[in-house]
Amino acid sequence: MADASQHLSELLAQQQRTPGDPALLRALGRAYVGQNDWASAAQWLAKALVAQPGDAGLRSALIRAAGLLQASSLYGTALAAFDALLSDDPGNREALQGRAATLQLLDRGEEARLAFERAIAAAPDDPAARIGYAVLLHGQRRFEEAVLAFRRALELDPGNAAATAHLVNAKRRLCDWRELDALTHQVIAATRAELASGDPVSAPMLGFLATGAPFALCMDVVRAVAAGVARAASAQRTEPFRYARRGKRLRIGFLSPDFRGHSAGRMAATLVSALDRGRVELFGYSLVPDANRDDTTAWFAGVFDRFRDISHDAAATAAAHINADGINVLVDLAGYTRGARPEILALRPAPVQCHYLGLNLPLGGDWCPWLIADRTSYADPAVAGAVPARIAWLDGPWAATPRSADVPMTRSEAGLPPESLVFAAFAEPHKFDPESWRAWMGLLKAAPSARLWLLDGGDTVRRNLVRYAAAAGVSGDRLVWAPRIANAEHRRRLVCADIALDTWVQKSGATVLEFLAAGVPVLTTRNPGPAFGAALVVAAGIPECVAENLAHAMGVGAELAHDPSRLARLRARLQEPAPLFDPRRWAAQVEAAFAAMWDAVHPTGS
Repeated sequence: MADASQHLSELLAQQQRTPGDPALLRALGRAYVGQNDWASAAQWLAKALVAQPGDAGLRSALIRAAGLLQASSLYGTALAAFDALLSDDPGNREALQGRAATLQLLDRGEEARLAFERAIAAAPDDPAARIGYAVLLHGQRRFEEAVLAFRRALELDPGNAAATAHLVNAKRRLCDWRELDALTHQVIAATRAELASGDPVSAPMLGFLATGAPFALCMDVVRAVAAGVARAASAQRTEPFRYARRGKRLRIGFLSPDFRGHSAGRMAATLVSALDRGRVELFGYSLVPDANRDDTTAWFAGVFDRFRDISHDAAATAAAHINADGINVLVDLAGYTRGARPEILALRPAPVQCHYLGLNLPLGGDWCPWLIADRTSYADPAVAGAVPARIAWLDGPWAATPRSADVPMTRSEAGLPPESLVFAAFAEPHKFDPESWRAWMGLLKAAPSARLWLLDGGDTVRRNLVRYAAAAGVSGDRLVWAPRIANAEHRRRLVCADIALDTWVQKSGATVLEFLAAGVPVLTTRNPGPAFGAALVVAAGIPECVAENLAHAMGVGAELAHDPSRLARLRARLQEPAPLFDPRRWAAQVEAAFAAMWDAVHPTGS
């Protein structure tokens, strides 16, 4: 290491004497590559390319550097590298696509759109450019256009696994279930083949989890994604971190892009408020983008013992901050959800690293070997046995909430008929699946005066669901659409539902929690996969609302629809003391999980 640093110093000194020497510029670029300093490497390689235009080796090295900078979330530096490449080679496919993708990651949507169109024009038969463009449209919630763009990519390359996987994801957003079974089978088969061959997984991970694939296969995908994260992080690795000893209080760091008015942020706020500061010292590491910061972000900044905004930091810089703070247990609250930065954890800035709340699933890498989980969610031995993590068990639920103190809306204010029985399914429409929908239509036919209350997902979602209702023999006027409103107002209207319904494949978390807090019973199931909704319902004191399968759940729903007194008793029980409504008890169990993980790694308390 000392020899490499000395060599670099000598090269820099020579470059000062002969600043335009192409060989020196190239050598400096390579030297910084050897130091894993990709930002500096890109700078010198770009200068070398200006001095030696058209050099294929320099182009290749700069493409690699730009890609690693993008993977390390150094988007501005990556963009400069792609621009340098395009100055030398305006038609370079990789640079055009990389530049467009980087602009997308920078949330510069209109510039990204134009950049993708330029990339498509340069390579009209290249499906990769069209897939990137379609992913941009999907991120902008232009789902109809995204579906068309993915289909165009598949016309060019009918077997493209990435385009097929993304198409499935976009169609789910529209509740367009035509061809869904066949496309989903293709995605699962392609993913199995990719895993077997060691190729990168084409399907977006969260989208793959929604396919209903066996849980063990989903965990194989998680492992593959984690391996990719580790590879990207290794490009930034320098010296291993040294770890601080624990003091009287464990130092707990929370890493999240959702320290804001978001469902994950609200759950984290309940936990942080309830933790015993005599036992733990709390540090917040915010990945919230500038445009998403709000009053909740400011609240978090004031409640943590220390709060750092690391949203603009490279992974190595962010990890260094966490390590310098002497964190004992680093808790990732995002997993692989939007805005997450798992590469920070892959640099191992803390001696104990775990995931909790955000994804509620293991991250799959030895760089985050722990998962905090409850026993009800993972009661199925086949599910628990497939988890690629050590589990720090909670004896109670995986989350808790105070009961709603909001002034409830009237049914008239909520746009609901005053006398009808109201089933509510407030999961985001992309979580709906045909099996759940058929079951819900069966409920409406069993209770002819009932209504199904749904979040409004837009014109296409409404048209598709009305069509599916008609195909099941249910009039579209029995579907009631809840407009999108601020969360505070949204919580006020939940009490207007009689019974809430969980989905079958993608179980809800925050939605179930909010209905139970409002005093509304929720019907959910234990299968398939982790039973996140069941854990909350059991902890609320109404275990009879947890069914073994979807048919059983709908049978319970039909019975409740015809037995108002039984339904009233269930609602009354939701006002009684229960673990779900005791955030301090929940927080004490989480504190015990922190201590158990620390003691497992440092049994002497060192």
